[in-house]
Amino acid sequence: SGNESFSDTVQLARIDDYIRPEVENIQAQVDRRAKTIALSWKYQDAERVKSFEIYRWKEGAVPALIRAASPEYLLDEASKSTGRRAKRQTAETFAWLDSSVKMNTKYQYGIKVIHQDGGRSAMAPSPLISF
Repeated sequence: SGNESFSDTVQLARIDDYIRPEVENIQAQVDRRAKTIALSWKYQDAERVKSFEIYRWKEGAVPALIRAASPEYLLDEASKSTGRRAKRQTAETFAWLDSSVKMNTKYQYGIKVIHQDGGRSAMAPSPLISF
C-alpha cells in the first residue's frame, strides 16, 4: 500500500533548578552573662539536607561564613538547649550557639541550606540582634 508511519518518542524530564526552600522562623536568644547568642530555626525537608551554612555580619558589613554543620550535629545542639531529645518531625528545629560575639555590637545572621543532591537555598536572614 506504500503508506509508512513514523512515530518519534518525546521524553519530558523535569528540569531541576536546584533552588531549595529557605529555613523558617529564625530566632535568637541573647545571653549577655554567658556572652552567647543562641540561634534556632525550622526546616521542612531535613532528611535531604547535607549541611546548613551559618553566616554572620555586623550591621552594615558583608556576610561571612562562620559555620557549616550537618543536620545531625544541629539537632543534637537543639536537644541540648531544650533538654529534650530531638525527634524527627515534619518541620525540625535546629539550633546553634555563637560564643564569639562582642558586647555593644549589632549582628545579623543568615542561613543557607545545602541539599545532598547539590541543591541550595537562598540565604534566610535573621532580624538584627543587639548584643
